[in-house]
Amino acid sequence: MSNNFQVKENDFGIEIEGLLLNDDDTCLNHIKDLTLQHKFVLVRGQKCLLPDKHVKICACFGEVETPYIMHPSTPHRDIFRVSNDENQGIVGLLPVMKWHIDGTMMTKPSLFTLYHMVSASQNGSTVFIKTQELLGRIDGNIKEKWRHLWMVNCKENGNCHRILGNHPLTNEEILVFHLGMVNKFIWDKNTEKERSTGEEETGQICSEIQNIIDENKDLHYVHQWKSGDVIFTDNLSILHSAMPTSILPTSEVGLRILHRVTCH
Repeated sequence: MSNNFQVKENDFGIEIEGLLLNDDDTCLNHIKDLTLQHKFVLVRGQKCLLPDKHVKICACFGEVETPYIMHPSTPHRDIFRVSNDENQGIVGLLPVMKWHIDGTMMTKPSLFTLYHMVSASQNGSTVFIKTQELLGRIDGNIKEKWRHLWMVNCKENGNCHRILGNHPLTNEEILVFHLGMVNKFIWDKNTEKERSTGEEETGQICSEIQNIIDENKDLHYVHQWKSGDVIFTDNLSILHSAMPTSILPTSEVGLRILHRVTCH
């Protein structure tokens, strides 16, 4: 990276100052390395980031994925656009207020996520937690149990993923689930012991995961968005959840528009 750019640690990961992503592509390999190392990279002041550029930047990290749902106001087919105004973006996605990683409805969950806050509302925050730090707090017996557990997505394709596995690039342990999009769980998939959970057991497992995350609030990072914020995340290494205040009406908190691009 150029000497004009400054890289510093923040409360949760890395923050880069003095960079305009619209104008400089030379730093992207370094940002990818930083994202894999620190899991979270923030670059503020990117209000002028163009949609095409947003997608091209993400393409430097991997193969860009087309969202499963698209709003008419979306400026690019590969951008997932959310808002608190139904005329501006997808509104009312209650599942995003549950802890999750992106891409669980796909055969392979997303490797990286690139967010751009086009317009920030008041208190429309997102909460993040690093998987490695959370797993360090979890009892070994629970972790061993989770190694036998697969989550089945509620979308029509019914893709399922082992909820405790290993990162394909770093080999670190990762958690793969979306608590707002669970159809059921499968124990010991592809073995003689394989069985699916019923509604009650499914709910119990979701509650167990939720309670463990809630018990470790000191690991939570609440990001207070500013217009122009860009965040790069190692999606497989960070769980996140939108705050309920993110969908409050514009009359109360102002307009919120967030663009998200993912890749694998």
